[in-house]
Amino acid sequence: MAAPILATTADHRRFIIALSAPLTPYLPPVTSIAIVEPTEGVPLIVENELTVRGNLPAATRRIMAKLQQA
Repeated sequence: MAAPILATTADHRRFIIALSAPLTPYLPPVTSIAIVEPTEGVPLIVENELTVRGNLPAATRRIMAKLQQA
């Protein structure tokens, strides 16, 4: 399965980052992405596409904070 964005931290932890549709802010765009986390152990971070388009720096900070907290 291909991930939309696969982020790898300096300590080799992997995260899938997906952009959600504007009307479904917490759901990944593809159902197969939603089942990856429990089966493969790769955490899923979903960010609203409108947030990314409207304020990329804020969305980036929020995702980076999630990566550091995990």
